[in-house]
Amino acid sequence: MNKTRPVPHARKETLELLAQLENGINMAEKTGDLRLMISAMAEKAEVLKQAVAESIEWAKLNTPQP
Repeated sequence: MNKTRPVPHARKETLELLAQLENGINMAEKTGDLRLMISAMAEKAEVLKQAVAESIEWAKLNTPQP
């Protein structure tokens, strides 16, 4: 069984934005700023959708067709 993690194939900018949002969520959690934390989580959900779409598009272009 292969236990390696899948590699995301989203744009570098998208992955960097996800990392920044995660850092913002962590900081908001530490400071107790629930409004900022919820806002960052909502934005992260949208960016995750974008990352998935980019990965799907990459797979369509880079997966050999039978």
